[in-house]
Amino acid sequence: MSAYNIIVINTAIEDMDFSDAFTQAVEEKQVAEQMKLKAEIEQAQMLLEAEAQAKKQQIQADADAAVAKIQADAAKYAGEKEAEMNKKLSETLTKELIEYYYTQRWDGKLPSIVGGETVLPVINSDRLLPSENDGEE
Repeated sequence: MSAYNIIVINTAIEDMDFSDAFTQAVEEKQVAEQMKLKAEIEQAQMLLEAEAQAKKQQIQADADAAVAKIQADAAKYAGEKEAEMNKKLSETLTKELIEYYYTQRWDGKLPSIVGGETVLPVINSDRLLPSENDGEE
């Protein structure tokens, strides 16, 4: 058209009709692209949920480990304190003190059964009675 000094700037095609097969193919392509996009979004969402669940489990495992460590440290500390207390107690216990506590708990009754297969305690009765020298100091 340039031979006739005509310049075409714009054209418009109106009322164009495609075959049903072509229209259906275009629609199927659009549907397929939308399904693919939907599948990608669902897969990404499942991946995010899996990562969140893994992170939650890791946090729970870390918390459980921290609790176990705190409990172990507390048990160790309690054991050390108990051992220290037992050591101090054993350093202060004497034979005389043990006998004193034994006599304080004794109800004053001698065993009513003697002999048999069991071993009965033997009490030194001389130590239970006050001696004549106890009051004269």
